[in-house]
Amino acid sequence: MSLSEQLGIRVVAESGLESLPVNPAAFMDVRVETAMDLLVRQWLVPEFGYQITRDRIVIRRRTGSERL
Repeated sequence: MSLSEQLGIRVVAESGLESLPVNPAAFMDVRVETAMDLLVRQWLVPEFGYQITRDRIVIRRRTGSERL
């Protein structure tokens, strides 16, 4: 089942980020933000993040001011 199907909202990646690896995982009774934080942090670099909008979640590169 795709991440979009599991979350009930469309999940997309900015152009050029589609090839980032996502390890299979199952989250039970976890907030969407927590699941996304865990998925994005697996890349171990601060340049990736996500943005939740009304109709989708976008995996994207962080801007300089957003980096940790």
